[in-house]
Amino acid sequence: MAELIELKCKNCGGLLSSTGSDRITCHYCGTSFLISSSEHVSSDVDEEMVNAEYVMQSFNDYEQAYHRFFSIIQKDPKNYRGYLGILKAITKCFTDVSCHITYGMDAINDYIEKLYIATPDRDKLALYKSIIVPFTEKVNEHIQLCEKLSGIQAEIDLAEEDLHNAEESYSFYGENYFTVSRYKKTTFRCFILSHSLIWLQIALMFLAIDLRDANSALTMTFVIICLILAGIIMLLMIDKKVVWVWQIFKVDAELKRARKLFDDVVSTVKSINNQLVELEQEKETAEAELREFEQSAKKNA
Repeated sequence: MAELIELKCKNCGGLLSSTGSDRITCHYCGTSFLISSSEHVSSDVDEEMVNAEYVMQSFNDYEQAYHRFFSIIQKDPKNYRGYLGILKAITKCFTDVSCHITYGMDAINDYIEKLYIATPDRDKLALYKSIIVPFTEKVNEHIQLCEKLSGIQAEIDLAEEDLHNAEESYSFYGENYFTVSRYKKTTFRCFILSHSLIWLQIALMFLAIDLRDANSALTMTFVIICLILAGIIMLLMIDKKVVWVWQIFKVDAELKRARKLFDDVVSTVKSINNQLVELEQEKETAEAELREFEQSAKKNA
């Protein structure tokens, strides 16, 4: 339903009535008037302005107020009150220094510039600047604190990634170290066994040689047994790998290398954990500083 607007006739001074049509006629003198569209727009904008300010001030519904003020400047791009309303909605009446997170500082600066251009009264412009300039300085300080916190968080993320890689290396080099350690023990046992068999074979052969001239049947039997045992040992050694002393030293050197790599990874993991502890403390300090700054900005607004 259109709003009833009372107007006065410019010809006779009589009251005119309009129900929203573009042309009205005076019932007293018969003069016709054409109502321009800009007058309708101005009336609609004024009504929307009142509603937007009411929503913002009475209900603190800044998001709804923002959309209403934005609708106003779309209809009337030169309406400075619309830009002022948008800024008040965005900044929660210049108390929320974290507004740049939601709306972006470029958009806020754009609205500020348009407000300065659209404001016709110099006194009002000076008043707005006295409020906006200190507030934007606080917002810029808040941005710096947020960037500091973001930088710390980025370092934490990087350190956590390094820690993940280091833990994978820890598992790999740890398993490698214990594998080499077990291999060294096995190699040493093989060394003892193989060389024991070799010396046993040699001893049996020398014993058989010493007893070859004996005429006793028992002695000859013993010689035959010695030769048979030496032959069995030889057959066993055919499929067995003889481990020499230099191989023991080689495995020992490999074990030392594996141990050093493992120790380096352990040291890296400890270093990264210490770094993470320090970064978490820095993050807590930065978050506390940010909260204190936001609370201080609201109190001093």
